[in-house]
Amino acid sequence: MIHPVYCENICIRNVVVHSKGHNTDGLNPDSCKNVLIESCSFNTGDDCIAINSGMNEDGWRVNKPCENIVIRNCSMYGGHGGVVIGSAMSGGVRNVYITNCQIQNAHQGIRLKSMRGRGGYVENIWVENIQFNSLQRQAIQVNMFYEYSTVMPKSNTPPVFKKINLINIKGDGAEVGIEIIGLPEQLLEDIHLANISIKAKQAIICKNVKNITFSNINIEKSSEENVLFKTVKDMELNNFKLH
Repeated sequence: MIHPVYCENICIRNVVVHSKGHNTDGLNPDSCKNVLIESCSFNTGDDCIAINSGMNEDGWRVNKPCENIVIRNCSMYGGHGGVVIGSAMSGGVRNVYITNCQIQNAHQGIRLKSMRGRGGYVENIWVENIQFNSLQRQAIQVNMFYEYSTVMPKSNTPPVFKKINLINIKGDGAEVGIEIIGLPEQLLEDIHLANISIKAKQAIICKNVKNITFSNINIEKSSEENVLFKTVKDMELNNFKLH
């Protein structure tokens, strides 16, 4: 609905978006620099806010990252992801701060997604003070195995995801509390999760990750499936509770 492309110094404030149907994202800053999004409300059929920077070879050619983004005091209702990065992030996404947002009745809460062949990078992401309710899938998802694309990659160049912080996130009603999945040939790196309290059917899925820290994690799960850790290197657990 709102799609700034190659823009700088943007302020989007007190905007209300109602959009239903396929591909009806609320707001997509695309290869933009210095963006403030605050006090907005989204009720969409697709992602509420999705941060992008071009797709595949075209994203590499333009080589213009989406950077220095602040999202604060926003509300998201329905749709796919609340706040999403990717999957079109081939020009890179960096320096994103997301805080004080409410997300409910969506598929995912916070979602970072990409796939093999995208290239590019996502780095220096800080998410804090998020409240969610009644999510159909994952509360927190960082996934490099995204399955859908309007233009499929022609190469196998992997993206790089690193330096991702998720702090002070709470809520109930999710299928999976935390899902973090990298590629076998390109592990997710430097992931920090702290002060997270979630009620979900399944607690955690974590694969192909390097240097990850869980601190003050409290997950109340309703399924017999607790956690799945596979190919995880240098993991630290501090006050990690599942019940």
